[in-house]
Amino acid sequence: MKKMKFEEEHRGITRQVVLVILFALACLVFLLHYKSIFGVVGSFFSALFPLFVGFFIALALYPMQNSIEHYLTSAFAGMAKRHAARAAEKHKNDAAAGASDRSSRPASEKASRGFAALASSVRRRLGRKKESGHKASSGSSVNKSARLLSIIIAMLAVILVIVLFISVMIPQITDSYENLRVKYLDLSESITGLMESLNTGDENYLPNQLLGMIKSFISGITESLTDLTPYVLDVLKSSVSVTMDIFLGIVIAIYLLIDRERLLRVCRRLLRAVLPRKVVDRIKENSSFIFEVYNSYITGKLIDIVIIWGLSVALLSLFRIPFAPFISIILAIMNVIPYIGIFIGLLPGLFIVLLADSGKLLFYLVVVVAIHLIDSKLIEKYVLKTTCSIDPELLIIAVVFFGGLFGTPFMFIAAPIATIINYFAKESVNRLILDRKRDVKTEDTVGSEADDTTEND
Repeated sequence: MKKMKFEEEHRGITRQVVLVILFALACLVFLLHYKSIFGVVGSFFSALFPLFVGFFIALALYPMQNSIEHYLTSAFAGMAKRHAARAAEKHKNDAAAGASDRSSRPASEKASRGFAALASSVRRRLGRKKESGHKASSGSSVNKSARLLSIIIAMLAVILVIVLFISVMIPQITDSYENLRVKYLDLSESITGLMESLNTGDENYLPNQLLGMIKSFISGITESLTDLTPYVLDVLKSSVSVTMDIFLGIVIAIYLLIDRERLLRVCRRLLRAVLPRKVVDRIKENSSFIFEVYNSYITGKLIDIVIIWGLSVALLSLFRIPFAPFISIILAIMNVIPYIGIFIGLLPGLFIVLLADSGKLLFYLVVVVAIHLIDSKLIEKYVLKTTCSIDPELLIIAVVFFGGLFGTPFMFIAAPIATIINYFAKESVNRLILDRKRDVKTEDTVGSEADDTTEND
């Protein structure tokens, strides 16, 4: 018994040593080739970017599409029932009219009518059998029609909202940019004239080197504001690839929404073919949790963006802060990034207000702080609730890590990713603790039984 126990302990120590050595080798390889590893991971994610876009679009559209599909399915079912009721009532009226006609006709005609009625009843029974045979296919076709129509309606609704938003905001953004450019040019001319006036006369108040640096800085920004052609070309080049990825993502999202049940069945069959049933059930539960987290997060953040934008426009317009719609867009979009997003969105508006009307700078800061408090104390609790409940320190680390590793878009979805990783980490730790307690109880039981056997001997 002691020999078996020693062998088990020796085997466990050997396994731990091997795992530690493998982990150390993996860390060494990562440190030596981390640039290549990050490059491979980045290229992999860039190649699969349309798939990720389609998946996120499908998740964002699913709540609205599912509600529309249920409404259309019930509407189609009601129409089918009403049509069947009208057909039955018409058949009943025709039968009653035929019975009254038969009572007033001679016997020979009644016999011929009887044979015709018998033949029609046989045909009706055969038709009912055919209808019952095709009932499932007709129901599935109705469901497919409702699903396809609901996807089209949801897509058109989202596209319409985006087009309306762009058509309303683009003129304001261009006007705001033009006004900012004019104000900046006037300010730069005023600063240049002030510095030249300070350096006139016998005594120079500013060193010539410092004066040249300031002039070159102002002239560089002025040239960049007046000549944006190369920047526009770069943006257009990058926007073409992004547009293609978004278009492919929309196509992928449509296929995912149409055939989601079939795709889920295929995934379940593949998992059951290669994995045990308990593992498949656990994957199913975890997938449901991931879907719930992402669905509620995306839906809540879309609502949060609309609320923050409307609230920002109202408060900034109330204090007559210039370029309120343009600044509100920046605040609403950057507010999606947890904790640090409000400060990222604060800086462009701060620069704009400083150039346009520096006297409203304090009011702008007060409005931004008020919006942040309203969002964190009221909107987050009632819109997002506790779906992405995670420690602030871990969330900030996740935002910085995913943003630095995968780019700015992953800063916007760092909260649900961190929530899912935190959930799985806690589940794994709890499972390991339970297994460890179970092993300790088993060892104590085996040891007590061995002691009892020794005493009996």
